Amino acid sequence: MAALALRAGAAFDPAGFRCPGPVWWDRAGDGSYAPLDAEGLAALLERYEEHGRAV
Repeated sequence: MAALALRAGAAFDPAGFRCPGPVWWDRAGDGSYAPLDAEGLAALLERYEEHGRAV
């Protein structure tokens, strides 16, 4: 299994978004994971930029 993008303390590793395998994420925060598609990636990166964490 490839390394996860999230680590202890919810630290973020942006390299986790750009890996050869599928990336799964919980868009709604309710435990329902789905593959991260281009639209989801754009939304997620926008959220990080809003919080001063441009990738």
